[in-house]
Order: sequence, then C-alpha cells, then structure tokens
Amino acid sequence: MGRFHQALQILGSEQDANILQTAAVLNNLAVIEQTNGNLSRAAALMRKVVGMFETDPTASQEVLGTAASNLASVLRDAGTITDATTAARRAVSILERCCPHSEKLAVGLITLGRLSMDEGDSAGAEALLHQALIAEQGLEDSPARALIFCDLGVLYGHTGRNREAEPYFQRALDIDRRLLGPDHPRLLDVMEAYADFLRTAKRKSEAKKLEVREEREKHRLENPWIGNVVDAQSLMRQRAH
Repeated sequence: MGRFHQALQILGSEQDANILQTAAVLNNLAVIEQTNGNLSRAAALMRKVVGMFETDPTASQEVLGTAASNLASVLRDAGTITDATTAARRAVSILERCCPHSEKLAVGLITLGRLSMDEGDSAGAEALLHQALIAEQGLEDSPARALIFCDLGVLYGHTGRNREAEPYFQRALDIDRRLLGPDHPRLLDVMEAYADFLRTAKRKSEAKKLEVREEREKHRLENPWIGNVVDAQSLMRQRAH
C-alpha cells in the first residue's frame, strides 16, 4: 500500500498531474482496502474515483463504467445492497453502450447477478449470468468467464440443480488453472466454492481435496494487490483513443 500512497503524493505535488493516473492510484488503494476488510474506506475511495471520471471530459465511458462496477463490488461487500445495485445497474448501462462485447461488461453483469442472488432472485441472477456469457462470446477464455461459470455452479447448487452445477465448477477450475497461478486467490475461491458444493452433496472425501481456506487467506494477506488493480498505463492508452 505504501507505494500507492507514495505515487499519490507525487501526483498531488504536480500542477499538471493527470487525473486518470491519480484515479488509477486511488482505485488501487481502494482494492487494497477492500481486500484488507476496510470497506468503508474502500467505498469512499471508489466514490472519489467515480466522481473524478464523471467530471473529467477526457475520461472515456469505458473507464467510468469500470469504476462504477468496482464501486458496486465494494458496496456489495460492505452490505450496502441498495447502493450497490444502483451502482451496478449504472455500470452495466454504461458498458452496454460503449463496449457490449467485453470482459468489463461481463464483470459488471456478474456483480449485478450476485446482487440478485443476495436478494433471493435466482431467476434474475441466472438471466444476468447468461447475459454475461453472451458479452464474452467471441473472446478467449478469461478469469471473468471462470467467475461466471463458478457463480452458475453456486446458483444451481443452491437451487438443487446439482447435475447442472458440477460441470460449471469444473469448467471454472479448468480455465483458472490454465490462466492463473496455482495459488491465485481467484482459483482458490473457485476451489472453495466447489468444495462447499461437494460437502452439501455429502461428498466429503472429494471436498477435503479442495479445502483451501487457510491457504487462500494467507495468500491474500501476502499479496493484497492481486484482484482489480488498474494499470495506469492502460488508462492512459484509453485516453489516447
């Protein structure tokens, strides 16, 4: 976290500091605060990022939509479901217009689908997750697609559709194993979700092979920046276009 605070101080001391670079640093600080459980601080930082993009005429709709999606994720973790849903719907609306076939839209739809699950709307959640798959059509396998598959597995498991659930967990594991490191938090999250499913299905011996809670938490503490960290250079490239 220290390096991001240092970068923020440097940017703050420059009279012509680029707003996108500053917003990227704030976004990264918000991700770290979210990972460390400081959700009110993370939400405040992400609200500031969204506000910066709203007022900067050079900011693209894509970065605004992505920031709104990140804010929705933080607010959901904080349990502020109404505000999270508002932010997620706004993010999806923006991203549908500017980049309808993109991983960014898929991530926004995933968050909105999870919020629907939180509110007990299984049918709505399923529709949003399948819409996220459509947004990813034509793209190569990605961690976002693995998230969709995992969430569908969780959804079908919770609604008693076990035969449909298990293949989705397995597809999510396959993607993350190919694309991410063996200790990456996203892969470990999928393994734990699959283990929960197996325990519920009374397949405890199989679940034990996937139980990784302690390893996951240790890795997250050692690598708090892994997740939605934004590359300032990528934002600059988007500005150039």
